[in-house]
Amino acid sequence: VIKHPKLFNDNTACIDIKIKDKYYLFETKDSIKINFKGDLNINVNGLDGDNGINQKHRNSPLIFRDGSNGENGTNGEDGEDAGNYLSKIWSEKGFTHIYIENKKNKEAWRYKTLNDSKITFNLEGGNGGNGGDGGNGGNGRDGIINNGKYKRPGNGGDGGNGGNGGNGGNGGSIEVTIHTNNSIIEPNLLFLTNGGKAGGYGKAGIPGNPGIPIVGQLEGRIGRRGFVGRSGKKGLNGDVKPIQFKKFDVNQFK
Repeated sequence: VIKHPKLFNDNTACIDIKIKDKYYLFETKDSIKINFKGDLNINVNGLDGDNGINQKHRNSPLIFRDGSNGENGTNGEDGEDAGNYLSKIWSEKGFTHIYIENKKNKEAWRYKTLNDSKITFNLEGGNGGNGGDGGNGGNGRDGIINNGKYKRPGNGGDGGNGGNGGNGGNGGSIEVTIHTNNSIIEPNLLFLTNGGKAGGYGKAGIPGNPGIPIVGQLEGRIGRRGFVGRSGKKGLNGDVKPIQFKKFDVNQFK
């Protein structure tokens, strides 16, 4: 179940049901009650950047003599930063309650789980998108004699350049305060704050071949190979501030 609940009493998960056979399609929506028996993953990680577009390879031209140049692959997008958060954790009626707030936009979510559950905070930066591959250059047309006129062999088209990889997003940081009524929960907490991975470079497009000359004609030129794109940079790792243990008014965070 993936959700960002606004309220602690949000105890249901919505589901879409589709049943299909050869002739009929049945669709409905329903909900199930969450039993809180599983471990809890709180995902506030940055989104991955989109990959660049791989360009199509060029064919031999229909009209002109020279092969067309391959287009350049587009750049991968940067991964998103995870952001900075604060969290308050306490125990109430057999459940661990977790309040987490984005320090920049003040958006808050509220989770609860059984007191013996493992709780993972995912604040990893988004991965950078890969650069798109450059397209291959088209081949030149062969030399011919047409109505007594010589037509030269075409040059091969140049390969396109590979796109650059996107940078990984920075991992987030978090400040956690645990109420003294639930201090035993600390060993069950796991924090993931790695920076996002760098996007890979796009491959260079292959040059097109020249057309074949007939007797007495000069050879055409092979196209130029494209340039390989650049890899992105890995995002910076975030950090977990020293966990504090103290009493606080839980009603402020309900």
